[in-house]
Amino acid sequence: MFAAQADIGVVKPRPLLPTLLGPSEGPPAGRLSGPEWPELAEELTRCAGGCDWKSPGSVWDVTWSGECKPAGDGQLLPLGNTVDVASVTWSNTIGSPELIAVWKAPEFDPEQRACYSRDLEILTHRWTAYDAKRYGESFAPEVPNPLQEHAYTSQIWYSSPD
Repeated sequence: MFAAQADIGVVKPRPLLPTLLGPSEGPPAGRLSGPEWPELAEELTRCAGGCDWKSPGSVWDVTWSGECKPAGDGQLLPLGNTVDVASVTWSNTIGSPELIAVWKAPEFDPEQRACYSRDLEILTHRWTAYDAKRYGESFAPEVPNPLQEHAYTSQIWYSSPD
């Protein structure tokens, strides 16, 4: 039963949010904002936007915290790392509490019909690090710690006025 419902969702996806009415030519513009989650209090490093779920190369950094700097190839360099693995602590002294920008996809394909936004937090411990410390365990080398949490929006659907 669930497999059939999932197949319908892939073949006939429905927007969860209202459809953005784009311009008759060119990409629609949208406001991307990444607020800090007060109950978690991790600062943000960047907001990114994309229009193709299948191609990671079609994700563009839209806005980033002041400490981030683009490299010569345009890619953002890592912000930094305040995680102390041994004591299972981290410091919220880098990043930004909120990031906001207006964005247009640089490589717009009107056939995609949807875009999304992604927020990236500063590096923190995986939740199992607290258990590992408490019980005197260590992670296998292939288990990443620290890690960077990502938050994705649901699809932002758009249509042209034509």
